[in-house]
Amino acid sequence: MVMMIDSETKVVRTRNLFHKIQDERSDHLDMSLDSNVLLVDGLNTFIRAWSANPTLNSGGEHVGGTIGFFKSVFHAIDKFMPSRVIVVFDGKNGSAKRKSLHSDYKKSRSKNKLSRVNRVYGQLDDDEERVRMKRQLVMCAEMMKELPISIMMYENTEADDVMAYLANELCPENVVLMSSDKDFLQLVNERIRVWSPTKKKIYDQDAILDEYGILSENFLLYRALDGDKSDSIDGVRGMGLKTLKTRFPIISERYTTVDDILEYAREHSVNNKIKIYNRLIESEDIVRLNLNLMSLQDVKINSNAKLDIINLFNKSRPRLDRLGFERKIRNYGLYDSIPNVQTWMQRFKILDSYVNNERTAR
Repeated sequence: MVMMIDSETKVVRTRNLFHKIQDERSDHLDMSLDSNVLLVDGLNTFIRAWSANPTLNSGGEHVGGTIGFFKSVFHAIDKFMPSRVIVVFDGKNGSAKRKSLHSDYKKSRSKNKLSRVNRVYGQLDDDEERVRMKRQLVMCAEMMKELPISIMMYENTEADDVMAYLANELCPENVVLMSSDKDFLQLVNERIRVWSPTKKKIYDQDAILDEYGILSENFLLYRALDGDKSDSIDGVRGMGLKTLKTRFPIISERYTTVDDILEYAREHSVNNKIKIYNRLIESEDIVRLNLNLMSLQDVKINSNAKLDIINLFNKSRPRLDRLGFERKIRNYGLYDSIPNVQTWMQRFKILDSYVNNERTAR
């Protein structure tokens, strides 16, 4: 005989489970607010959801970008149990500083149509697609205002730089960067990890060495040599990962600078018929430009934006407004699109508890 469990019982069981998780994590983790920070690449997360999630709201409008965005963030919260979540978006003219260094930077992206939701809408022209995407992004922002999540976005600044600055300079302990962008792997160290939602994989130093066969501290150099077609950044012709590891084994053995690898190429180019050594020497200017373009250690953020980031990081943290969040879910016609709103609320109650702990400590 199968016993039916009513919805109220399910809510009680869910609440008890989350209280148990909270007790267990308080025994193993520092309960301070900045002890375990999740940094989310907002636009990267949204676009993946927009492209792949066909969910419609109660009015028949596509809301997959919004629903998929929150599902992805909620999954990361469940997985990493962060003490704090910060979602970062590209600001207006965010690429301007890098475009001043390289006029073709991200030029190819403007040619690529992002939408794969045509199965829902039919064919969209670019203007209509932008309008619908903007509407769902506004939904995301408005709903996050009711949650214990900080949002950061600064004019003339890319999200990558803000996230790198937060991870390297402001977050004192453990950090998880959530993005499918490989550029973030250059930041991985003893306390910074990267979660790739597309690969469903967490990258620490060992994972990078296992997958790429190079040290994490050399990942930026590898990217500068290889280039990035998605950002219209050309690398050294023929310098793929396999060739790099074969012809320049030092990149897998110790921290390697651009001067180190150029010196290695000069030493091995003498009386050597392997063309890649001379090709690298001839491409020195390209590699140095790429390092400047791709580096997230030397972030492209002006002093005023840095001050704003510091102030927002240190100001009073946003709190959970459960009724406000549920009201917006209903207003946007999303209630039936979310499997269990009560479970979502319990997740955010745990996140909200860190703010309570901080205030109690003060």
